[in-house]
Amino acid sequence: MSNLDDLPFVSVIIPLFNEEAYVGLTLKALQEVNYPRDLYEVIVVDNGSTDRSREIASSFDVNLIEEPDLKVGGVRNAGANVAKGDIFAFLDSDCLIQKEWISASVERLKTAEVGAVGGNGMLRPDPTWVETAWVIDNFPIKSRVNSLGGGSFILTKQLFLQCGGFDPSLNAGEDTKLSKAITERGYQLEFVPSCAIIHLGFPTTVKAFCQRQYWQSSSYGKAKFNLIDKVFLLTVFTLFCLIACITLFALSSPFSLYLLLPLLFNSTLLTTNRIFKARSRSIKLVFLLQIALLDLLYLYSRVSGLAVSLFFDPFNKKAV
Repeated sequence: MSNLDDLPFVSVIIPLFNEEAYVGLTLKALQEVNYPRDLYEVIVVDNGSTDRSREIASSFDVNLIEEPDLKVGGVRNAGANVAKGDIFAFLDSDCLIQKEWISASVERLKTAEVGAVGGNGMLRPDPTWVETAWVIDNFPIKSRVNSLGGGSFILTKQLFLQCGGFDPSLNAGEDTKLSKAITERGYQLEFVPSCAIIHLGFPTTVKAFCQRQYWQSSSYGKAKFNLIDKVFLLTVFTLFCLIACITLFALSSPFSLYLLLPLLFNSTLLTTNRIFKARSRSIKLVFLLQIALLDLLYLYSRVSGLAVSLFFDPFNKKAV
């Protein structure tokens, strides 16, 4: 680690909502980082938890504030508004960090062309088949990336303010939009291996998985940045095919059958891509079928979220 005189003060900002099972583990991991304790603060922003989350968080050395009516981007911004640090480190309340999470990110941000760093989400011990079939890269990744996830997203306060922070109007995807704002200013985004996290909150059941994807796509109708997102474009194309197929079928047109092929092919594209990523594994047929099922559910859950978002916001928290 650098000389103490060269180290910036870091504000770790954690949104919190009904995470009593995990928030204590997240905050305990933060106590064990190899960064001087007097050079970082922990800000927990509770979004209206109804379980013991606030009680657990308050038992740690944190600044606990309450913002019950905001969407996730607004919650993150609320933490940034009271933060004292020169570095903003955003972490989710269901994630375990490594001891070098702060120190490694601070060191990497010294590179002029690097705007923000973070890490990929890895599996907890003893994951369910849903988690295993979804998270293909279960190891720390070192790579330049196009987008960072809000669960591990570290950047300077100066750049955060220049980009206008997170979009408070989105139910999800606020991290993708901020990532795009950073790259548009000519900076790189990077995965740093020491910034990889163990994501305890991955969906563990099919139902929870579908609900998560529906929520993730529920802001598609208003998120203009998604026009460059390949998954978004695939979701739009699938929705168009579905609408056209249903319309032609209602009109008793034989052309409706031809639209069934791209509907099946779309999820196959996702599966093929992910199987290619998992090519180093000894892949069994059951695992392939699990991946294909999740990708099918992923695509059509996102289609549902997109369709609903065109007419109304299913999650009615404020965007201020």
